Amino acid sequence: MVNDLKSALHDKIQNLDWMGPETRAAALKKLDGLGIKIGYPDKWRDYSNLQVKAQPHVLNVLATSAFETRRQLAKIGKPVDRTEWG
Repeated sequence: MVNDLKSALHDKIQNLDWMGPETRAAALKKLDGLGIKIGYPDKWRDYSNLQVKAQPHVLNVLATSAFETRRQLAKIGKPVDRTEWG
């Protein structure tokens, strides 16, 4: 179904009279690079290093916050993972 939508949009872009050839080519290139994310991610996030314990809730909140901060900082200097879900 998504491929049918992309195909229909491709046809619409091809037939726009107000769009110049360079812009049309850029739009089609962008459309071709559009990723499809439906249902669930192809690669699941690994939470094995996150420790959630029977302790006051605020301590688990702090632990998850520290975990996420470390995960985000580990991305610095690496290519963008286009398969990651926000």
